[in-house]
Amino acid sequence: MKRFFFISFFLCSCLAFSSHAQDEQLLHKTYAQRVKPLLSFYDSLKLGDSVSLFNRVNSIKKLAVENNDDDLLMEAKFLRIHYFYYKEKFPASLFLSMTDTLMNEAVKRNKPWLIARIENMIALYDFYIINQYELAFEHFQKLYDVLVKFTSDEFPLKQTCLYQIAFAYYQFADYGKAIFYLQKALMEKTSFEGFRNLWVNIFNTLGVCYQELHVLDSSDHYFNLTYRKAFAENNRVWQAISSGNLGYNYFLRKQYDNAIPLLKKDVDIAIENEYWGLAAFALSPLASISLERNNISEAEEQLQQAKRYSFVSGEYKRLQTLYPLLSKLYAIKGNPALAAMFLDSALYVKDSLARKFNAMQILRAQQKLELEQQKAEIEHITSQKKIEILKRNILIALVVLMMSLSVYIFRQQQKKQQLNKEKLQKAENDLRLATKQLDDFTKYISEKNNLIAYLEQKIGDNEVEAMKQLQHSTILTDEEWEYFRQLFEKVHGGYLQRLKEKLPGLTPAETRFMALSKLKFSNKEMAATLGVSPQAIRVVWHRLRKKLDLPEESSINELIDFL
Repeated sequence: MKRFFFISFFLCSCLAFSSHAQDEQLLHKTYAQRVKPLLSFYDSLKLGDSVSLFNRVNSIKKLAVENNDDDLLMEAKFLRIHYFYYKEKFPASLFLSMTDTLMNEAVKRNKPWLIARIENMIALYDFYIINQYELAFEHFQKLYDVLVKFTSDEFPLKQTCLYQIAFAYYQFADYGKAIFYLQKALMEKTSFEGFRNLWVNIFNTLGVCYQELHVLDSSDHYFNLTYRKAFAENNRVWQAISSGNLGYNYFLRKQYDNAIPLLKKDVDIAIENEYWGLAAFALSPLASISLERNNISEAEEQLQQAKRYSFVSGEYKRLQTLYPLLSKLYAIKGNPALAAMFLDSALYVKDSLARKFNAMQILRAQQKLELEQQKAEIEHITSQKKIEILKRNILIALVVLMMSLSVYIFRQQQKKQQLNKEKLQKAENDLRLATKQLDDFTKYISEKNNLIAYLEQKIGDNEVEAMKQLQHSTILTDEEWEYFRQLFEKVHGGYLQRLKEKLPGLTPAETRFMALSKLKFSNKEMAATLGVSPQAIRVVWHRLRKKLDLPEESSINELIDFL
């Protein structure tokens, strides 16, 4: 038992080491370089057990993270989701949710190869697993939009994807679109040996499409290409299929001698490989030719064979062409009951196949309508959301604007207040300075007055010299008056202007008299300041009283206070 355990452990370790070494070769490779080594692993996702598969996926993911390989990391995530593609026990919502998440990541990280793989997987899942045909065709279109940006060297699965798109349209009998995508697939190259059969599929499907459209020359061309490709690869099954299809074209043209050997070759190879459905397909036109040539026994043998092969294969669609021929056979043989029975069966099979196809068409039409309604609802919701977002943005913009305006006004008010404060401070400083200067000037005048008084006392000793000094010591010359006036206006703002407005016609001497009176100068100080006698000051005051029509008892202070 221990030996068995040891051997098992050793084999598992070897396999794990082998897988790890193989996975290391995937590091820092392009998608084209990585896809071929991973094909077998993708195939194993269909049947392998989840434990071993996810261990391998996690190993690849860990390797990618450790080596900072973003593409390989995304490949590991896709591998994990691809496992759920084959497992119908998981709900479709889970699978589609996982694909949506990975798609968003692929778009965000700008991985076009991954976007193509996801679109392809979703399209196939919608079409074959959950039968959401219209959604499948939408994803096929998105896939094609991505594929056109790649070359086959960049995206080796391009030809395969194009064929899958074409075959989906073929199944809905949309032969025109099927031909379009098949022709696109013909322009690409197959990158892997295992995909060589893709060429015969493309050629044969093109031949069938043109056959259904009754363009038999083009159909012959592609069936011949199918046969040559199958013969070159020694693929006898496809030799049979292409021979039978070519024979059927000759049958449709009523060129029976050309049709018979090709159809018989199809029958022989199909029976040899136990492809009973193919054998039944080729036997039906052979039986029709036999009936046409009145070879009744041969026709009956061929029809019975075809009937048996149709039931063995389970391909009941073959009965659609077989039953009318059996009805014709028994009518010729004089058995109207069997003829009627097979005619009824033929009509039933035809109707059943038509109902099945029509149901699929109707389902797709309903899905298209539902999808359009969903899109309309989404567009409406998106439109409403945009309107709400626009309203919100406008409201936010208005709030921001109001806040900005408020901040601006607040700052402007602050600046204005600061400016006013600075102006007030400056005015106060200027007033303080002017007051000081005016006080200094007044002090200066006082000192001058003291000097004049001193000189007056000396007139007796040296009258001439003293008078000269006295004249030079008088103040309020034009220059001094201007300086005095500026200081005075700063301290007693607007006083001289009001004086000029209320008492127009004052002489300069009277104006100076009023200004010095405002400073509470005595007559003696004013006389000394202005360089005149006290009598002259009294004369000025007398004239002012007369000019202003003031009573004799009024004082100069009353006039000054009035102004």
